Amino acid sequence: MRDDAHPAADRLGRDGDGEGNEADAAEPRHTRTPRDDVLFEALLPQVEGNPKGRVPRGLYRYVWRVSGRQQLRLCALAILVFPLSMVPLELQRRIVDDAISRADGRLLILLAALYALVLVTHAALKYLLSIYRGRVAEGVIRHLRRRILERERQGLETGGSTVSMMSAETEVLGGFIGEAVAEPVLQSGILLALIGYFFWLEPLVAAAGLAAFLPALILAPILQRKINRRAERRTRTLRTIGEELSADDADERDLDGQVERAYKLRLGIYKLKFLLKGLNNFVGHAGTLTVFAVGGWMVVQGELALGAVVAFASGFERLIDPARELLGFYRRWSQMRVQHRLIHKALEQQADGQARETH
Repeated sequence: MRDDAHPAADRLGRDGDGEGNEADAAEPRHTRTPRDDVLFEALLPQVEGNPKGRVPRGLYRYVWRVSGRQQLRLCALAILVFPLSMVPLELQRRIVDDAISRADGRLLILLAALYALVLVTHAALKYLLSIYRGRVAEGVIRHLRRRILERERQGLETGGSTVSMMSAETEVLGGFIGEAVAEPVLQSGILLALIGYFFWLEPLVAAAGLAAFLPALILAPILQRKINRRAERRTRTLRTIGEELSADDADERDLDGQVERAYKLRLGIYKLKFLLKGLNNFVGHAGTLTVFAVGGWMVVQGELALGAVVAFASGFERLIDPARELLGFYRRWSQMRVQHRLIHKALEQQADGQARETH
């Protein structure tokens, strides 16, 4: 087979991350690996880049097959991170109620030093988690690109849908797989740790503040399903545009109609996406307002210490982030199920076409 028979493969080798050239190299390049990299690779191994077998139909079946060992290590890092999220809240409460209110300078310095240590440890663990998550994501992107190139090199015709899969679609899907397991573990762990701390501190204030989140819990899934339907239709439309552009007898009027359809679908996604974002922001501020109102009233009545209200207010500000991240993860998961299904279908069609040509 001639190298110029498949322009998508050549384009990736020239414009991408060098995966095509690396895969085609006759001689492997040997480079010295620093000792730190060897240790990092031993503790946190990368995703294998060589495609084997067919891509599983289910998204998480594919996640487990291509990066199972890496996902377990990401989960272990996430479990180390989320317990540290509630420690600063208790330290804030003790600084206000035990150190400042009693004018105890030595205790204040001790608590402040402990607070700084917790922050540094938390930041270091999150940095390591983020670096490894990116490493896993890039490994999956490399695996997907090599899988698509492998199909193309079997003698099948290159079309616009293949170019689309080689570029944006693999980037998005691979990026999601880097967070597919660790992100919900981390964010739900932070959420549960904070909620548990709130109810331990004062159940009434905790219940009142959390009630403000009910509208988002009801409306967010409804809006997200609408976004997902539009996103799937837009992806199919973009693939159709790519296929028509690569065809010799493309109908300009039909092509213009497809472009207009993709434009309108994108605008619809924007409207729903920012409506959902505005709802999340409103709910977060409503929760903090409720905490100040109920907790402040209890302080005035002598039923709650001021440090507890400070911890509640700070905690609810922190609670917004994991709640928003979980909603965002649900949105990305819903979209990536569609993305994976489309890529899986395209690769299976290529495999079936190759089987028919063989027989």
